[in-house]
Amino acid sequence: MDTLDLQGKLAVVTGGSDGIGLGLAHRLALAGAEVIIPVRKEAKGRAALERIGGNSSLRALDLASLTSVAALADRLNDEGRPIHILINNAAVMTPPPGTPPPMAWNCNSAPTTWGTSPWWPASCRCSSPAAPGSPPSPPWPPPWPGR
Repeated sequence: MDTLDLQGKLAVVTGGSDGIGLGLAHRLALAGAEVIIPVRKEAKGRAALERIGGNSSLRALDLASLTSVAALADRLNDEGRPIHILINNAAVMTPPPGTPPPMAWNCNSAPTTWGTSPWWPASCRCSSPAAPGSPPSPPWPPPWPGR
């Protein structure tokens, strides 16, 4: 990414506080992008920001909660911040010991199956207006149960 100029671009990297996501967030920041790292654990996120550098910041997010995902997407929409680069990288591979089976699914599979999907309509809604003749953006908010 040394040749890319991402000045003025906003990147959201889920899972950006560790592993591959941390590396991607760092490279995006080096290329000049503003990087938002949505996190559940603020202390871990703060440590990651020191490694990412550049114009990076944290936002609270729990991908196992559609309410939390919608709240962050709504906040970015309300700020009129277009999401130029969206990297859905978050995953929890092992639930904490003793987690009952239904909650274990929520900790593990939920974030990687439906937790990141609400970002797509959020990023479409925040992006530049569509060119004439382009298909319409998906509905926002999506029709989620209980919301």
